[in-house]
Amino acid sequence: MTEQKLITTIRENASLGCLSWKNWSGLNMHFDRNSFWFTSTIQSPIFNTIVELDPESPLCESYLMSIEENLPDSDIPLAWMVPGECTPSQELLRKYHYYFLGSTQGMVRDLSNWESTRGRQSEVVTVDSEEELLEWTRVVASSYQFGPDWFYPWFEMHLAAGFGPESLWEHFLLYEQNKPVAACSLFWGPEVPSLANVAVKPEAMRKGFGLAVTESALSYAKMTMDPEFITLYATEQGLGLYKKLGFQECCSTNIYQRATILH
Repeated sequence: MTEQKLITTIRENASLGCLSWKNWSGLNMHFDRNSFWFTSTIQSPIFNTIVELDPESPLCESYLMSIEENLPDSDIPLAWMVPGECTPSQELLRKYHYYFLGSTQGMVRDLSNWESTRGRQSEVVTVDSEEELLEWTRVVASSYQFGPDWFYPWFEMHLAAGFGPESLWEHFLLYEQNKPVAACSLFWGPEVPSLANVAVKPEAMRKGFGLAVTESALSYAKMTMDPEFITLYATEQGLGLYKKLGFQECCSTNIYQRATILH
């Protein structure tokens, strides 16, 4: 794959992963050739995101206006994901009340030479029941410090999206002394998979569990589909882990968030 094709694949997989949540009734989803966004009544940008909207498009402002008019609540904290090479004008950001929140790095790892370092030997299982999906959600919610009203929507959204060998999503749980302490997911894109939702419970951090569950998922992907590459988006906190596993940065996405106090 060329570098540009890899960048396109990273971003397409991220969009398709979000699109897979369309079966959950809690999201209002809009998708057309120029834009993709979803909103809800939940007070979190996790459930309210503009996934695709070019800030340099002449249609951008009309879309932002439409999104604004159709929000279920004026205080919804909406996130806008913008490719790093595109920059919304300051006038546009001010008019629609967006501020720069941070950025994520699109990364890729060549799996043709993947070989696990086989470090920590903990039990890692693929999630195959609703009970295990609840446990997976608890780990993710604990790691990402979900608000009290986000837990069950996250669980229900991933339940509706489907999971397991016949689905687009497969989730993993790492157990230590019979307790789930780490988690991650694979999303099977059209060409290559993506790694997502890498999480470790706060009390279990810095013990190698994040590395171990991620290595297990990569080995599973290699064994199951033998893809050429695997992609992911990384926050600043996760960059060290992924670089240790051989991932390389390819692109970036800037995150702008809509101010929630507009009156």
